[in-house]
Amino acid sequence: MPPKRPPSQKFSDRALRDALSARAQLLHSSASRAFPMASAQLSTAIGDLIVPAPTQAASPLPLVEPIWSFWLDAAHLARLTTLFAARQINASAPGSTRIPKLNLPPQLIALLTTWFDDHHDGTRAASRAANYVAHYGLRLPGARGRGRGVKSSRLLEAFHTVLVEAFRHKADSSRKSDAGYLVLLLRRLHLHLAHTASLVVEGVPTPELFTRLGESLTLGRADLLTAQWLLARPELTAALRGLILVPYVERWGPPLDHLRRLTRTIDSLTHFYYELATASEALLLSVRFADWPEASPAAATNWATYWEPDIARYLVAYQEVTGIPLTEVSA
Repeated sequence: MPPKRPPSQKFSDRALRDALSARAQLLHSSASRAFPMASAQLSTAIGDLIVPAPTQAASPLPLVEPIWSFWLDAAHLARLTTLFAARQINASAPGSTRIPKLNLPPQLIALLTTWFDDHHDGTRAASRAANYVAHYGLRLPGARGRGRGVKSSRLLEAFHTVLVEAFRHKADSSRKSDAGYLVLLLRRLHLHLAHTASLVVEGVPTPELFTRLGESLTLGRADLLTAQWLLARPELTAALRGLILVPYVERWGPPLDHLRRLTRTIDSLTHFYYELATASEALLLSVRFADWPEASPAAATNWATYWEPDIARYLVAYQEVTGIPLTEVSA
């Protein structure tokens, strides 16, 4: 029998960013000797950040959803990081001339060079975009597009129907005794997610099925976490300041909003895209990995109660980013 894998650490944004920071720590040391060797760590770290699922899980799948990456790509996180890197290393990239050239330390230039080399041809971005279509039927707006240009899909509509019904179920006391409709909507969404996941791994040999699906679910995640980590460097947060009175939660938020203003791709603050990313991922995971085909209406009521804050966060952020008030549209 093959040896059992040890239980993994918790798979979270912070854990991944901390892992990347530890691997690139050499670049922030005055004793750093070889910048090329150090920057190569950034390239190899991306592939090493995938954390295996806990051994006690029912299926060896990572608890992540590509929807997290979708909303951050819609905010142009990776694309603008590439344009910023191109400007700092004097590489050619359409639109980079709008971005100022900064006086950055060689260590950071080495990191940005590695990022640009890995991303400038658009292969990784194209792979992520195809993955969003495969899992959710979602297409990103073009390079000049903004959040209001995000098109819906059948799966996203099913997701929104669940959220609106859960919102109303909690708000209307007369519905609390019967969540029969909500549990049916949750079952439908669960089946939609299972259907698209099945199509993603169609034709894959059975022993490789969950491994391949796990790779698809995590595709591009480390790229976007790396972009967050790069933009959160102190040299960049000092030079690319956000709006001075906005209480940013994430350190990479102000530099990204600064770049979005320079390139005229800002419609709403990055904060709302991040709210969409984190809330939608948690909610979809709660549907994908629950046994909704066998669940009772009481379970649906409990779900609506537990996830009420995340549902509200998503509804508010979605209206801010797209201009569509879901609760009114579905009334």
